[in-house]
Amino acid sequence: MLELPADRVRPAAQTYRGEFASAPFPPELDARVRALAARLGATPSTVLLAAFGEVLRRLLDRTDHVVGVVVADRRLAAVADLVGFFVDIAPVRLRPDGERSFTDQVLACRQELLDVLAHPNAPLERIVQELSVPRDPARPPLVQVLFNVFNFAEPALDLPDLVAERVPAGLPGSPFDLTLYLVERQGVLALDAVYNPDLFAAARIADLLDGYLAVLDSLTDAPERPADSVPAPAVAAARRSAAQSSSSGSSGRSTRTCSIRCRSTST
Repeated sequence: MLELPADRVRPAAQTYRGEFASAPFPPELDARVRALAARLGATPSTVLLAAFGEVLRRLLDRTDHVVGVVVADRRLAAVADLVGFFVDIAPVRLRPDGERSFTDQVLACRQELLDVLAHPNAPLERIVQELSVPRDPARPPLVQVLFNVFNFAEPALDLPDLVAERVPAGLPGSPFDLTLYLVERQGVLALDAVYNPDLFAAARIADLLDGYLAVLDSLTDAPERPADSVPAPAVAAARRSAAQSSSSGSSGRSTRTCSIRCRSTST
């Protein structure tokens, strides 16, 4: 179970309210992440996932964490031509070690992901049964934190005699305690967070994102040095109690999904 530092008592039954926060990468950090990923034969998301393990180690004083990742699941020829959203949520273990270099941690994370992808046909219900996961209505089952990559190209809509206007849709909610999205906007990476405000104040999530980028910046600046040599004051701030008041600066809206409003241009 991954229990992040929270600001409010967890409700007896899980709620699904969601709020949204975002942290863009400075261009130089974006470049270093991509360069390190290319040098190690990994993806930028693997570098980010390994860094997230370091953030969790500092938050929780633990070196073994299970988080969820989203993997494509259209391996069967029978469903190759079906229209639909074929994905699985797979639990992965992050084992950060402050005495190891960040390079070693990225390589270990890459191997963990490869091991998970090597067993694509293990159904979720069988995993739950084999692990004898206790059922707790207050928490999401199997994983409480999800790490996702949202790298879909922005759709282009061209309708004759119509002008299309993108209208951001309301955030549908937060099925997990916290979901982190690695996204790309105008060619630069960013971190988006969807979180449950019944657990976390906006200030804590802002500190968490700031700390994440600070740790990532230091780790990628000198990836061969031990991770313990990298300071992370903002992560320490996220660990402390945040204000108990509700967020006043988050709109709770995500631009990843939207509806389309059109008007005719014909006369």
